[in-house]
Amino acid sequence: MAIARVIAPVRAALALTLLAWLFAGSTSASAAQRYASPGATNEGPPCTAPGTSPGPCQIRAAVVGAQDGDEVIVEPGDYKDAGSPMTDSVLVQHANVTVHAAPGSMPRLFFGGTAGVAVDFTGDSISGIDIEASGGDPALILAEGASADRMFVHTSGGTACRVEGPIDDSVCWMDGGAGDALFVDSSSTGPATLTLRNDTIESTVDFGLYVAPGNSSSMTLNAINVIAHGSNGAPDVLVKPAGSMFAVTVNIGYSNFVTHIIGGTVTGGTFNESPLGSNQTTPPAFVNAASGDFRELATSTGTIDRGHDDGALGPLDLDGNLRILGAAPDIGAYEFAPPPLGPPPVTPVAALAAVSHLGMSPTAFAAATRGPSASAAKHRHVGTRVSFKLNEAASVRFTVQRPAPGRKVKHGKKTVCQRPGKKNRRSKKCTRYVTLPGSFTVAGKAGSNTFRFSGRLRHKKLRPGRYRLVAIASAGGRRGRPTRKAFRIIR
Repeated sequence: MAIARVIAPVRAALALTLLAWLFAGSTSASAAQRYASPGATNEGPPCTAPGTSPGPCQIRAAVVGAQDGDEVIVEPGDYKDAGSPMTDSVLVQHANVTVHAAPGSMPRLFFGGTAGVAVDFTGDSISGIDIEASGGDPALILAEGASADRMFVHTSGGTACRVEGPIDDSVCWMDGGAGDALFVDSSSTGPATLTLRNDTIESTVDFGLYVAPGNSSSMTLNAINVIAHGSNGAPDVLVKPAGSMFAVTVNIGYSNFVTHIIGGTVTGGTFNESPLGSNQTTPPAFVNAASGDFRELATSTGTIDRGHDDGALGPLDLDGNLRILGAAPDIGAYEFAPPPLGPPPVTPVAALAAVSHLGMSPTAFAAATRGPSASAAKHRHVGTRVSFKLNEAASVRFTVQRPAPGRKVKHGKKTVCQRPGKKNRRSKKCTRYVTLPGSFTVAGKAGSNTFRFSGRLRHKKLRPGRYRLVAIASAGGRRGRPTRKAFRIIR
């Protein structure tokens, strides 16, 4: 499906809003700066800098109201949260609009049950934004002629990134639902070519990099310095021609992946290692892939200094480090920064936000018939009391996983538990955990915290059965490691 068709309903829903802005005098003969800030109530126009009047706008007002050539500056902070996400998409409506983060920690935009950010016109660009989605359409959509760099895009239900334009130095991570980590499409009626550089493309449930030509008569994807991994038996890279007239060619080099296939029932799909022998299959050593920390450890021999400088790399990685810190660029969104020589710095590195002593009382309980996922820890006949400790004040994201049958399969030097299928039916049995769509966030203080979990996600009761609650704390742009607690829903 072409991206234009994906975002058409979103565009139609915004038409009346746009007309209101136009008649209010938002059209300008010259480009303007528009500011967005968490918690802003101003809907513009104008959307002025912090500390001025009327001040920054809500994120949708700042982006959707941008005219040709405008610059949208997104201030640091969380725009809604996982428990109460935005339910309307943020859609760039004019050409040559630049959307980027202000200096400071990366802004986080939370979406639920809808497309996230759609960058829709030629010359548009987006940079430095963290998009967190929990279902619906793709979390990030790039139309032909638009571009993105230094993005962190995560979804727990559906496709993370769907692009017709280049995306560089970015993470596309899908860990729930059905979809792809990064889907490359084209709605062009003529030949289309685009390039991926230094991206980390990770899926824990389906395809990694999925390439299909859409409406294009032919499409060529050039990928360099890319990490791409699928899961549960799905290939890392899938090349799928749409028909004999819609050929698709993938040229991939200096990248890290293991499996690729050419799908479909027609000819027209071509996969080239370019240059031959430049790609790596040794699994990357990530800091904590389960919690979304895809920075490399010093032991990541399959990615560090394994990339190539083609003269068109961006100057910085996703963390803002120089793109080349060693003999060659690293593969993936992050550049490994070795520890400095000599004595350690006077100021210690800040510790990760950490959840400890995660408990539930009782661990077997009935789910509530109504109400939110989390509420104040009052005594009730349904739900359970959740307790935990934090080493500092932090936002704690909770997800729910259910056990599912699996089969043990070798993936490089590691053994993973994958979804059962024809290819692994003779392998040893194992238990894998599937993250359910939906999540919720609790603001915690340093020390002991409690709340009531209703046994509900996305306004629905969990069915009777066994599950586990997963908690990940974040503070000041830092994510902690996941902590888990098993529980059971009874009738």
